[in-house]
Amino acid sequence: MRWRRRRVELAFPETNRLRTALDGVNFDARVIVRFVPSRKDHFDRESLVRTRVVESASNISRAYAADDLSAAQAAINAELGCPSDCADGYYRRLTARVELGVSADAARAAAQNRQDEERVARLRHLRSVLYTDPGLLAIDHLDRNPGAPVDRKVIREYYAIANHFREAEEWWSPLMLAWSELATEAAGSPNGGTVAMDGLLEAINNLDARLAARHSVPRRPSGS
Repeated sequence: MRWRRRRVELAFPETNRLRTALDGVNFDARVIVRFVPSRKDHFDRESLVRTRVVESASNISRAYAADDLSAAQAAINAELGCPSDCADGYYRRLTARVELGVSADAARAAAQNRQDEERVARLRHLRSVLYTDPGLLAIDHLDRNPGAPVDRKVIREYYAIANHFREAEEWWSPLMLAWSELATEAAGSPNGGTVAMDGLLEAINNLDARLAARHSVPRRPSGS
């Protein structure tokens, strides 16, 4: 006679927390599982099943924001609805269904985070497109102030701002990144950090002694 065990259905009594895309913000999940116990003994098979299901669900849910609850729930159930067997042989044909909820605080945090991301994206766009093109910056000012008289001083200031941004992006930013990387590499070798700093101090003093004096930049010791 072929040995068989009945399929078990469990509804986890406690609410489980699943990660969202935002650290510290979670979904609340109610979980129902079905599985067939195998012959291999386990002291607490139900805890094993619960742990595996919650881990799998959380790995999926962390790709979604708390205000994208429906999509997160659908993605989880699409995956966990397919039967799977325990690699260690403690259960077979495990399936699960998850019902997600979200607290008001979590929803607000997700909405605020989405607004912050959109604002950062807009600022990056302005930096890359608007503030590096003096003409666009001036036109944007005129577009925001229709009918206002043209203030040539303001236009000149916008050109100066745009030129400053462009110089910072094209010249100073790469220079400082390179210097930071050089300092990091030099720190790993004997006297490397000192050599790198001496080079910078010498360059500042040679290029503008008054600037060096105003900021109390030390001179490289003579004979070193």
